[in-house]
Amino acid sequence: MPRAFAATLLYNHLHTDWRDQIVRIRQPTLIIGGRKSMIPWQSQVWINQSIPDSELEIFEAAEGGGHLMFIENPDKFNRRVLQFLSHWRSLS
Repeated sequence: MPRAFAATLLYNHLHTDWRDQIVRIRQPTLIIGGRKSMIPWQSQVWINQSIPDSELEIFEAAEGGGHLMFIENPDKFNRRVLQFLSHWRSLS
């Protein structure tokens, strides 16, 4: 992605209040956060409480719970995503 587009996307993402949109989500949702992420894990709890039937996984600091869990702990991240997908696939 060209740097100018990436910068615009990041700026808009960080300066947009998404709360009014998050509460409208009605699809199966897996929320993954990290205890030591630059994004407070408490915000992920709020998202989980705002989306009906969503699932929440908070990676602890010792598990690589930063902001990039798919890099910091790919085994646990992949296991959790596959578990989520398998559950919803079995219901369809």
